[in-house]
Amino acid sequence: MLKRGNGNAFCLPFADAKFILQNKKNDNRK
Repeated sequence: MLKRGNGNAFCLPFADAKFILQNKKNDNRK
């Protein structure tokens, strides 16, 4: 899990979004 409060307030939301999108793609493959 990504650590929050490390000065990456702008980067983490995008990383989380990519992670969620990847999970959706993986679910479609099943």
